[in-house]
Amino acid sequence: MIKLKEGRSNYYKTDDTYEFRLDQGGRRWYFEVKSVDGTSLEGEVASGQVQGRECDVLTMRSGDEQFRWHFGNDNFITEKKLRNILKALEKDPGFRDQFRRPAEKLKMVNTAHLSSLIQKAFGDHSVTSAGTEKPTGHSWELATKVVINQKLPDDFMAFARKYEHLSLVKSRGKTALMVHFPLGLASEANAMFLKILTDYTQGCLGTPKDYKLDAKAVSTRLARPSIPEDLLKLIMPNVEEKAESLKGPTHPATVKKILDGMEAGRDRFSGMRLGTLKECVGDAVIYTFEEACKAAKKHHQKSHFTHTFKPDNYLARCIRWHLRGLSVEHAIDKVEQENRAAENSIALRKGDSVYQAL
Repeated sequence: MIKLKEGRSNYYKTDDTYEFRLDQGGRRWYFEVKSVDGTSLEGEVASGQVQGRECDVLTMRSGDEQFRWHFGNDNFITEKKLRNILKALEKDPGFRDQFRRPAEKLKMVNTAHLSSLIQKAFGDHSVTSAGTEKPTGHSWELATKVVINQKLPDDFMAFARKYEHLSLVKSRGKTALMVHFPLGLASEANAMFLKILTDYTQGCLGTPKDYKLDAKAVSTRLARPSIPEDLLKLIMPNVEEKAESLKGPTHPATVKKILDGMEAGRDRFSGMRLGTLKECVGDAVIYTFEEACKAAKKHHQKSHFTHTFKPDNYLARCIRWHLRGLSVEHAIDKVEQENRAAENSIALRKGDSVYQAL
């Protein structure tokens, strides 16, 4: 059983590990799911910022158990993604384990050590959050945040303004310093902040480029919940059957509805690169898709999608949908639907008008 409803709100929500600020007037979903093992889950999804980092947050609870997932780094959640997650939660009791709050207590940065470095470097201060010291589930990680009760030295202020993983906010003679990090890199970023403070107190602070994070660590963190292939087969509609239903005269509204409900999941075409995909179709098909791609690129030049629109990705998705059974025209329609969903999500976050179809 799944219940899903939409709402809007704007407030701060806190618990013992983080502070989450909802986007003003942002979209918000509330849901209830009853798993096949009888467990009832209540939760919500909302757009906002966690410790200054923009993301979508999914939170759930069942009795005293807490569950959470952060969607960020250009991988924000859509209603379709949410519905698939809810279906997976309903069908497989084990699926929710990856959302679960870690059983062990979070290992935090040594507050006394952090405080001594801050005191030596800047003087009177308070530690708002020591931050996580050891890697944990990326949705439970915490950034180091401190408040300096006076103006920062000019040399450190100049460094902090150039360093991408530090932010500072000045107010009433005080300065708040907070570590910024990509999802999954909180412990690395917090450790680097300690190194920066140590080097500063020892008079050997380098340039911002000397304190880069290990980008390879990002790939070890899941960007989205992992749905096993056997579970995907249970929750995803049969693409081939739906594609077959589109053959012959069909009302445009019916076409839109069928395409909208079509999800491929992971199949034999998902891992194919563009070169391999092109070998599976004729030149005329490729030409038609390339022309559609040019039109789409021109359309997106004045939208929020400009920086994320990739022609090769567009072309590959068109070919994949065609190979799954859609006609050339319907494959283009399907890819445009996916683009509209992504663009609308970005526009709603920014409070702007939504994407218009070509």
